[in-house]
Amino acid sequence: MRTHRDLIVEWGEQQMADDLRTKYSLVHNWKSRNAIPYEYFPNIVVWAPVRGIQGITYDVLFSLQRGVTQPEKSTKPKKNGRRRERTTA
Repeated sequence: MRTHRDLIVEWGEQQMADDLRTKYSLVHNWKSRNAIPYEYFPNIVVWAPVRGIQGITYDVLFSLQRGVTQPEKSTKPKKNGRRRERTTA
């Protein structure tokens, strides 16, 4: 499991919504955004083992969140930002 989306997929959107006593549409949006709000972490830590998802701790949830918030690295080469000198003929 590497992202919040992975956790939601493993848990199941409807089951997670029921366990966290929230709307399915909210969980679906979390999955789409790949981000679970912090205020749901305590209930996730309690309910994950009940659903057979082992190893979910606050540290794991925060590390998954950090993975979400880090920008992807661009594969484009960077320009050096220097101008070429003009030559006069």
